[in-house]
Amino acid sequence: MKHNKKGFTLVEILVVVLIVGILAAVAFPFYQKTVYRNRYSTLIPVTKSVASANEINYLRKNSYAGTMQDLDVTVSNDIEGLNIILGNTEDASYVLTSRTDLPGNTYIIYQKNSSNFPNEIHCEADPNNERAVWLCAQELGGTPVSGSITPNYNTYVLIGSGSGNIQTVRVNLSNIKCEDSETTAQRSCQITHSDAHSITKKTCNNKKNENTCTYTTYTDDGAQRICYGNKAVSQEGECIPESNGKYGTNYDAEGNYTQLLCNNYTSGSGCYALGEEGYDADGTHISAKNRYCVQWDSIGKCIAYQQNKGNDHMAIFDENHKYWIRGDCGSIDPEGNCLSYTGGRVEEWDYDENGNTLVYRDNTCNSMSNTLECSSYSNYKTTTYDYNANGRTESTCEASTASGNCNSITTKDYNTTGQQLNGYQRSCKSWDSSGNCIAYKSGTDNTFTYNSNNKETSHVVVNCSTYDSNNNCTKYSSGRASYRSYDENGTTITSKTDITCNSYTGTTCNGWTIKVTPYKNGKENTSGVTTVSNNCINVNMTTGQCLD
Repeated sequence: MKHNKKGFTLVEILVVVLIVGILAAVAFPFYQKTVYRNRYSTLIPVTKSVASANEINYLRKNSYAGTMQDLDVTVSNDIEGLNIILGNTEDASYVLTSRTDLPGNTYIIYQKNSSNFPNEIHCEADPNNERAVWLCAQELGGTPVSGSITPNYNTYVLIGSGSGNIQTVRVNLSNIKCEDSETTAQRSCQITHSDAHSITKKTCNNKKNENTCTYTTYTDDGAQRICYGNKAVSQEGECIPESNGKYGTNYDAEGNYTQLLCNNYTSGSGCYALGEEGYDADGTHISAKNRYCVQWDSIGKCIAYQQNKGNDHMAIFDENHKYWIRGDCGSIDPEGNCLSYTGGRVEEWDYDENGNTLVYRDNTCNSMSNTLECSSYSNYKTTTYDYNANGRTESTCEASTASGNCNSITTKDYNTTGQQLNGYQRSCKSWDSSGNCIAYKSGTDNTFTYNSNNKETSHVVVNCSTYDSNNNCTKYSSGRASYRSYDENGTTITSKTDITCNSYTGTTCNGWTIKVTPYKNGKENTSGVTTVSNNCINVNMTTGQCLD
């Protein structure tokens, strides 16, 4: 019996390989997108559960948590390279999640009590990653908006309007490095620690003396931790408290915070060893405590505090009124309790129904009881605010007694965008029976002008040494006017003109000196100063030009 064994030809095999290749080329992108989408979908329930736990934390404490340890939530350990960040900016609080095997995307939920973006959900994508952009823009149907939380990423709004300003708060740590100016014959700079979320830079004013060295740790959320003082030491970005002058945050084996040892060495005068802030149930700041340390035990705990240095703060709130008092410590016991006060400061605010400040009082106390009650004042300062369609006016009275006689009177006018338009300061020498000033002994007038970009273009100062019975100035003393010139965009200073009166006869200047200082790279080029006139008689006080 004869068998016919016929195999595949080379052409047939090549055709099959070609077909398989085409199918793979077509199918693989779909497969990639499916994997990408499935990986990203794991971030969504995690982010929502963390955000919900943070909302519960807000209800309890009137503030969002800063770390996951503060939240009662369990996160799956099965997700590859999961990264969760609880963030806060000036505009919003948010929960941000990402995966290390999903490098082109992050998922963000803004907390509902954020001032901007409440309850919004955003997807952020690396613009150089085609799959990341496809996922946010096409698969999830996101709407692109400006700004980002993740550095160099684009933001797509999934839920919400995307209104407001999305600030970039994650810091690109690769920009942290030692510059040439930080390393000289005496000074030194080096990067001593670097990981995914922080970089520590060590700078020394004298590289041969460790006592002059400072460790600054920059974190990717924009914060900085500084370690300096007597032989400061930093390990992996954390200051370690091994001897006097060291400081750091102490953690137990599980990483729980246990004690703040010292967080600001003060050049031999002690260590800022204790700083406490108190808040009420609504999150309002109502108290504070500061102490300085002069002696530590073997584990770095403060056992003796600096006397006559340190303070306690307390706030009291009524409707449309705030009372804040600071007591300066005299004697302090080993536990850090202030036993007596040498004086302090008392501040009060009165507000209207819209929250605008109507009156602000800032009084110095020179005798204070142990219950933070001031019994004797040494200085009074009261500022009243008046609001109008053109802006606001502030009037400040300073006095050394409570009689109402103002030793110094200051008035300032501001426009609607907050720029000062003009102002004057007067020293009073006599008062009427109601405490109103009826005669001045000296004063200063200030006038400001601005361009369309709210950049100051001129500042004219006139000093008055004597006044007549109608409080009109009869004799000027030395005064100075400064004028700034800008480029055609009105944003970059190109030169500054200073005008100084050489001498006055009454209120008439006998001659003006005019100097022009050019700017280079945004800074004054003092070597290029030009004296336009040493004795200009007629000056345009609006433009700063000599008219002679």
